[in-house]
Amino acid sequence: MELQEIFDKVTTHLLTQNKKAKEGIRCKYRNSEGLMCAAGCLIPNDVYEVDMEGKSISSVIREYGVLAEMFSTREKVILLGNLQHIHDDVDVEAWPRKLRELAVNEGLKTYKLPEEN
Repeated sequence: MELQEIFDKVTTHLLTQNKKAKEGIRCKYRNSEGLMCAAGCLIPNDVYEVDMEGKSISSVIREYGVLAEMFSTREKVILLGNLQHIHDDVDVEAWPRKLRELAVNEGLKTYKLPEEN
């Protein structure tokens, strides 16, 4: 996947789900409600394991071989980190604005984002 494809897929997922994938105070790749974070939505169902929870995405990539091909460049890893930050640390209501800012900063298209009011 290229940067734009990663951004589009995660953005569409987050804005459709419109809720954080949390259990208690911790964000999860996938929670018991079936919600997924920015990285969790990229992990194929057939390779996801509960043991991945609590590990950094770089550890998951290294230990499980998951997403290694998709995140083979520094730019892609940085983009995913920024998308995870938005999911984990930004209020859901601010996601569209923060995703738009990220896209502009990274030179990505924003056509998958809702129009600003």
